[in-house]
Amino acid sequence: MNNCNLVVALCGLISIILIFYIFDYIRTKNSGYKDKVKRRREKDLNEIKESRKEERAYFPNLENTNDVRDFFIDEVEFAEISYELGDEDSTIFHMGNAVAMVGSPYEFMVNATIPPHLYQEVVERFEYVKKLLEEEK
Repeated sequence: MNNCNLVVALCGLISIILIFYIFDYIRTKNSGYKDKVKRRREKDLNEIKESRKEERAYFPNLENTNDVRDFFIDEVEFAEISYELGDEDSTIFHMGNAVAMVGSPYEFMVNATIPPHLYQEVVERFEYVKKLLEEEK
C-alpha cells in the first residue's frame, strides 16, 4: 500500500511540473511576450534613473564649500540623534552621507567609536554615495 501511495504522489508531482512547464513554454513563445518584458525592463530602468536623480538632488553642490560644510554638520547631527534614538538604518544613512563629503573619509571614521556592524554598513553606504556622486560628473 505504501508503494502505491508513493507512486501516485510521484505521478501527481510529475504531472504538476509538466503542466507548469507547458504553460511557461506557451507564455514565453507568445509573440507579445518579448515586447512586454522589454517594456517592463525599460520602465524599471527609467524608475531607477529617476530615483538616482532624486538622491543626487539631496546632496549639496560639491564646489561650494559652505554648502558642503553645512551639509556635513547637519548629517552628523542627524546621525547622532538617530543613534541616540536607536534607529540604526537612519544612522547609517546620515553617517554615510556625511563621510562621503569628507576629503579623506577613512581617516575621519574611527572604528572604535561605533559598533562594528554599524561601521561596516556606514562604509558600504559611503561607497554607494561616492559612486552616486561620481555618476553625476
